[in-house]
Amino acid sequence: MRVSICPGRYFADAMIWLVMACTLAIFDFHTYVDAATGVEEVPKLECLPGQTSAIKPFKYRLVPRSEERARLVRELAAEV
Repeated sequence: MRVSICPGRYFADAMIWLVMACTLAIFDFHTYVDAATGVEEVPKLECLPGQTSAIKPFKYRLVPRSEERARLVRELAAEV
């Protein structure tokens, strides 16, 4: 029996790597701060049940590393 393997798997892997590298280059990740109370919410690492490994969604803040990078994101968002 011949097993079919996705020919785009290398492209998908490269794209995920590129998106993550660009995101980390542009933004700093910070813990979420509640606007009403000013209290910082430290996320708990909780996994979802199932056959694949996944974590439950959690709140966080993305802060651009500089004004130049923030402007770049705004310009790219306007093009979409």
